[in-house]
Amino acid sequence: MNDHGPRAGTDAARAGPAQDAAIIKYSSDAIIGVTLDSTITSWNPAAEKLYGYAMEEAVGKPITMIFPPDRLEEENRILSRIAKGEEVRHFETTRVRKNGALVEISLTVSPVKNESGEIVSSSRIARDITERKRADGQLRRQAAALEAAANAIVITDREGLITWVNPAFTRLTGYTPEEVGGKNPSILKSGKQDRFFYKNLWDKILSGEVWQGEMINKRKDGSLYTEDETIMPVRNERGEITHFVAIKQDITGRKRSEEALERANARYKSTLDHMLEGCQIIGPDWRYVYVNEVAARHGRLSREELLGKKMTEVYPGIEQTEMFGRIRDCIEGHVSQQMENQFVYPDGTTAWFNLSIEPVPEGAFVLSIDVTEQKRMLEELKKHREQLEELVKERTGQLEEVNKELEAFSYSVSHDLRAPLRHIGGFVELLQQRASASLDDESRRYLEIVSSSAIEMGTLIDNLLDFSRVGRRELVRRKTDVGGLVRGVIGDMSRDVEGRAIEWEIGRLPEVEADPNMMRLVFVNLLSNAVKYTRPRERAEIAVRHSRNESEDVFSVHDNGVGFDMRYVDKLFGVFQRLHTQDEFEGTGIGLANVRRIVRRHGGRTWAEAKVNEGAAFYFSLPIRNGVGST
Repeated sequence: MNDHGPRAGTDAARAGPAQDAAIIKYSSDAIIGVTLDSTITSWNPAAEKLYGYAMEEAVGKPITMIFPPDRLEEENRILSRIAKGEEVRHFETTRVRKNGALVEISLTVSPVKNESGEIVSSSRIARDITERKRADGQLRRQAAALEAAANAIVITDREGLITWVNPAFTRLTGYTPEEVGGKNPSILKSGKQDRFFYKNLWDKILSGEVWQGEMINKRKDGSLYTEDETIMPVRNERGEITHFVAIKQDITGRKRSEEALERANARYKSTLDHMLEGCQIIGPDWRYVYVNEVAARHGRLSREELLGKKMTEVYPGIEQTEMFGRIRDCIEGHVSQQMENQFVYPDGTTAWFNLSIEPVPEGAFVLSIDVTEQKRMLEELKKHREQLEELVKERTGQLEEVNKELEAFSYSVSHDLRAPLRHIGGFVELLQQRASASLDDESRRYLEIVSSSAIEMGTLIDNLLDFSRVGRRELVRRKTDVGGLVRGVIGDMSRDVEGRAIEWEIGRLPEVEADPNMMRLVFVNLLSNAVKYTRPRERAEIAVRHSRNESEDVFSVHDNGVGFDMRYVDKLFGVFQRLHTQDEFEGTGIGLANVRRIVRRHGGRTWAEAKVNEGAAFYFSLPIRNGVGST
């Protein structure tokens, strides 16, 4: 037996996010949140069952909708006590259901404070005691009713010794009537209440008052339970107290629910407090019910400046904004909202936020993410993109001019340079025919040098023109059979290698997405080099191979020729770069430069490996396009 009533109502009225509402859902007591102007803000399923109104019918309405006309004045007395920070505990009264029927209730009203300690609303826990009141009235008259009562009932004499218990008492405590008859109810003490608690209780019932409250008792097996107990003194005809009747209701499950609710509230509050996003809860009256530090920073205010205040007071004119309308739709229509909002501060500065607005029992939960910096970066990116487009346009024009100049240069090389070379070659030939007999050997050797140099110059011009065309010609990609292409190149070279012993090894070569004409030029240069640099070998060995990785097809041409020093590998693919003299091997130093340019235009790479007098291997890769790779 104790005198402290349910305390969970305060936290219940501050119900947390939607995920915690399930805890309140299973409370057996009606739990209602009410503002200081008597407006209902929350209404749990037990309240729906007790009064007959659905949540949607109750929230936003005055609490006096369930008051009988002759009890309206009770609300003013309740509000007066709440405003002073007092609790109204176990107040027995009458309310009206939706269908007009009266219901007897035991009411506990507690003030609800914000984080600043200001009283902002009240929580009300109501329990239906209609049946209990009826049972109390019949207690003295119907022993059978006591026997069948669902709640435990104990009758003690004036000295407090147990004279009778009902079966529900045995089910609750584990004690039979024989085990407790003639004993003091203190056998149920758990030690959770001190001696002053029991003294105050005893003094109250001896004075003739009814005591009602909660206490934690101990069963016969030692387990603890929480009960809601009412102790009533019974008088004889002379008005003398002859015995006491105690009615005990097991509320262990409800208390666990209340404790779970308290833990859940503390957990959700701690979670929200530490979130990196702004979190706030706005009530139907537009007051800030909850605000974390991030949300306060977003609003450039402190939590103390926001909690308990109306949004319209803190930010005058905000009711004209789209955000305000979205929050109103969420509260009134219970509809989730998503929006990007540009918030204008009182000093005229602005910031951008992504808002997620969700309906919760207290009103609207607003999650805010500051995207101001992202918006600024997007604007800068847009400017840079526009500048880049202008630069590309300018560079494209310049490139077109360069291409025109290259075309003119190619024309000049093709026509203007070839004419003097033809003249030199022609006159050298005439001179050899006319004056050969009168010239000594040294003079004839000079003429031969001039003639071969003119021919070499013509070859060099042709190669330069080819190099220029490779860089300017448009790629025409299509499926290309590399194996067939390589065999064709080798066939075309057969006349040049006639009489030589060459062993060809052609691996399994795939189809690729490439320009076939340019790929043919790549293999012409690589295979020609292999043929040329294996000339000193009695038996030349030339192999064309293929491998594949996750993103590339890799081709290689291997030979057993003279090789080269890897210290000079970086020079190989440059224009006019040669690692052998003209006397050793003919060439202009443009072929490998062409190979690198063609492969790069296809998005690939080129490289080489070699050892002096041990042969060389030239590699190039092509990216796999549209799933086309080795077959």
